[in-house]
Amino acid sequence: MGIFKKRMTGYTKSTMINRQTGAGAYFKNYNIETDTFSSAVEAGKLLGATQGGGTFTAKPTITPIEIDGVPSAAMGLEEVESWEVTMQATFIEVKPELITKVLGAATQVNAVNGKYKKIQGKMKIDLDDYENNITFLGDMVGYDDPVIIQVYNALSTDGLSMNPQDKKSSTISTTFKGHVSPIDYAVPPFAIFIPVKGATLVAEYAIGETTGTTKATVTAITGTSNTFKYIIGTEETEIIEVGEILTGGTTYTTNSDIEVSEGDVIYMFELDDTNKVVQFNMHTVAKEEIAAV
Repeated sequence: MGIFKKRMTGYTKSTMINRQTGAGAYFKNYNIETDTFSSAVEAGKLLGATQGGGTFTAKPTITPIEIDGVPSAAMGLEEVESWEVTMQATFIEVKPELITKVLGAATQVNAVNGKYKKIQGKMKIDLDDYENNITFLGDMVGYDDPVIIQVYNALSTDGLSMNPQDKKSSTISTTFKGHVSPIDYAVPPFAIFIPVKGATLVAEYAIGETTGTTKATVTAITGTSNTFKYIIGTEETEIIEVGEILTGGTTYTTNSDIEVSEGDVIYMFELDDTNKVVQFNMHTVAKEEIAAV
């Protein structure tokens, strides 16, 4: 009789929910704080339907520092020189706004008594030709919120190529390249937002009763005896995930004062009777939410 050997694999129960599926959709100037998929479509930010999906690339150029006597790459002796950031997609819609963006440097005007949009290339790239961002939204299997990838200060660098054929829809392939901002050129021009489970607690913040404080109105899930705790941290603070036990934190009663400074990040957790996280809220304190002297 053979001996059963357990197979080694990275497959776990979380694998089922942490998968990105589908080709997603591409938008211009998507505001991650206020936009949703539906509102961005209604606002005309959708670039168009795609075919064959797309590709996001963020690749650093890393230069090793050579040291005499060290035979190979040494930890801590490598520097990031630059980032190459691109977002590629192939569109199947021939729209004037999209064609203008794909050309990179072009103008668009009404022509022929309003029957056409005239799009023409130009010999200069203006700051207005850069999109604030080109954004990809994609489905995540176990989450209501999408994965979001943004390329900042984006400009199409491929130009336009069309190949009309019988029995086929014409496609327009383009690559948007990210550029650093002159205001903060040390920050690579991209960001990736991965949804986190449990960020559903509603907390409304207002000026506290005593100097230097704020307060929050929070309500536990109906029918439970859940309690609240908060942690003051930063955007880099590791979030305790739903189902995990919260150790530490300060017990909180709704509408009581929290001593804070402008820019502090408050993590408010709702906990069950075993101190496990049920849901949470993350909030950055604004100056107008703090009681003044």
